[in-house]
Amino acid sequence: MSISLRECQRFSENRAFSTLCLEIALLMKWLEIIFKTLSLFFQYKERLVKAFTEDALPYFSGGTSPHLQPVVDSIYPLHEIAAAHRMMEENKNIGKIVIKMPASS
Repeated sequence: MSISLRECQRFSENRAFSTLCLEIALLMKWLEIIFKTLSLFFQYKERLVKAFTEDALPYFSGGTSPHLQPVVDSIYPLHEIAAAHRMMEENKNIGKIVIKMPASS
């Protein structure tokens, strides 16, 4: 259901209803803008992920030349994740902070 500002003019004799109608119409327009923006964002994100997967990700595999390797700053066991997060928050790392997961039993 959509209400236009023009349709709200029909209720001009009842000020309260007219005001409510205008507020609903503006809210509907605002939601329409938000959903269009989100749709564009998700389309952009989809294209970005696809481009990264096709163009950049192969360079991180062993067989492709030139070979890219992420820079690892430090490795923390899972039980020290708070310390790893603190290091990241304080911008003390140069490279990736890796969390080592315990072996599953």
